[in-house]
Amino acid sequence: AIGVEDPWTLEVGGTNDSSRVFDPNSQSTEVSPSPRRGHTLAVVLGNIYLFGGLSEGYDCSLGLTDSRRFGSPNAGLDVSVCRLRKGESNELWAYNPVMDQWRELQVGRGRFYHATPEGPGQSVRPPSREMHSASTVDDKMIVYGGVRYGDDHVAPEYLGDVWELDVGRRNYGFSVASTEVGGGVGGGRNRSVSIPQGGHVFIEAEVNSSTISFEEPAPTYRRAEELCIVDLEVEVELQHPCTRQVELVLYGPGPSAHSANYFPQFHAQAVKLFQHHDGTKDAGCGVDLVGLTFDDDAEPSVRECCHSPFTGSFRPVEPLHAFHGVPALGEWTLSAYDRDPDDLSGSISHFKLNFRVTECDQTFHWRELEVAGPAPPLRAQHAAITVGESVFIFGGHNDGILDDLWRLDLGSRTWHALASNHRDNLAATAVGRSLVLSPWGLLALGGLSGRSIDDGQSALDTSVRLLDLWTHRWRTVETGTDTSLDAEPHRHRGSGSLSGKGHAFPALEERVPVQGRYLSAAVLLGERPGKYLDAKGLYEVGTDAWPALYTFGGYDGSRTFDDIRRLSLHALDTEEEEKDPVAQLRAARCEWVLGANTTTESRGDWEDTCAAENTAATNGQCTLRQVLQRAWCLEEYQGFGGL
Repeated sequence: AIGVEDPWTLEVGGTNDSSRVFDPNSQSTEVSPSPRRGHTLAVVLGNIYLFGGLSEGYDCSLGLTDSRRFGSPNAGLDVSVCRLRKGESNELWAYNPVMDQWRELQVGRGRFYHATPEGPGQSVRPPSREMHSASTVDDKMIVYGGVRYGDDHVAPEYLGDVWELDVGRRNYGFSVASTEVGGGVGGGRNRSVSIPQGGHVFIEAEVNSSTISFEEPAPTYRRAEELCIVDLEVEVELQHPCTRQVELVLYGPGPSAHSANYFPQFHAQAVKLFQHHDGTKDAGCGVDLVGLTFDDDAEPSVRECCHSPFTGSFRPVEPLHAFHGVPALGEWTLSAYDRDPDDLSGSISHFKLNFRVTECDQTFHWRELEVAGPAPPLRAQHAAITVGESVFIFGGHNDGILDDLWRLDLGSRTWHALASNHRDNLAATAVGRSLVLSPWGLLALGGLSGRSIDDGQSALDTSVRLLDLWTHRWRTVETGTDTSLDAEPHRHRGSGSLSGKGHAFPALEERVPVQGRYLSAAVLLGERPGKYLDAKGLYEVGTDAWPALYTFGGYDGSRTFDDIRRLSLHALDTEEEEKDPVAQLRAARCEWVLGANTTTESRGDWEDTCAAENTAATNGQCTLRQVLQRAWCLEEYQGFGGL
């Protein structure tokens, strides 16, 4: 059991201003997502992203007028409540679980969304929808399918489009070499620049849109002035009979004349790379720098003894991270200085900069993916499970119930049909549940025991259930929360700190009952093992939090919800008698699933069925349970839909 000391916790997300007791709404910016159902949650780089859903809209009543100003039920008149953005939605929200803060993302707006030939449609967004799927692949969110309604809100339109959201926090690599030194044009003679005795020489490398050539994967949208440095390495080849005389300094490009947003203390400063080091035991003269790379992460430093001729990676005299966070665009300069005017001369034959960059300001880019191959039937309320770079789509409905299994390969952008009539009992007990693959198995939250809330035979489930992926047995997980009461989550915000925990949070901790609902969404955050501190999930810097479920919203047949809740799962590790039961189960099962031992024929099952390129001869041989077992063994824990 999870236990009474570790109940569901209501998170009250809002802005991070702890002095504000409440947050007034505005027409352009809301504080938190509206009540909704059929939305999705996905975890990308530690944040939870909410997309879409069927929303009740936002209250637009003003403080000086009553929301029932157009009528009164006591007078027999119709009541008109002011609501904005009601209906199916294409809103995108981000929730920071550490700050307990929601933020609506205005994709397609702002100064960093310029129209370019490569991406003229940065304002393009997925159509509004509900009951779609959202998966995380390679730090991007993939949205598929769903349903929307016409103006009459009666005839459903099922969707089969695929959209990708780039959250703008990926790193991209490129290198720029100086054209003043190095190989000649067309493979001609190598060029070098002499270092004057007792003087300086300056060698330049220009970073601009024409010299940048990204490594794969390349960004889908880029402007050189909007890419900032997260890592920098410098390659130098120097010929000199006495390196003790040599000093190397790297200068950043300095502020652009047209930009007022620069960092002069970093961007225009000098960083010493090499300062009169001999690299020998007897204090003699070291010879040459051969294939030397200056790297902040290198283990030896150029200051340390005995490295001549300095081949390989070394830490520079001063750290290169002085340039982190500033744009790479501009003219970079390497200064080489020979302090002694003697007969020992030297030259530079190679100067190259290796960058890792990301967007200077986090931006969010939608794009619709064109996927080849016969496409699956349009659908909604399906499951979408990520395994590697593939998303497996199962079930759902359109005009009828679907029970097929498909694979979407994001690398090649192709569809593959795996099973046309796949039966699985995962959805047999309830519909509209939130399913989450966790270290302990498959967790199911809520749902509806019948096919309709109005059929008289349905019941809303408030339990949390756990499925063993190998024994195929469900069991109920006791959460210690009294679900018999029917209390609504409060809509106000509180301020102050969480007593005795040493962390100030602008949130009010409330322990209110969990109402039954379906068409909610849930995800898993946290890693095992970790240092668990409290039920709020606060943890020390440098340690991991125990896994926890985060859920938002849902529908109970008469109302939708806008509460975000957290359920810590740390006690699941203590209810088993074995020491670390998850590790024992993984050791017993995953060698077989992942094919670690290639001597048995079962190792080829995955490549021949679920991962097969030609699936015509393997129809029905790949199963949903096989997909879940492989994702579990790869530790790709995820929320994947509401079957």
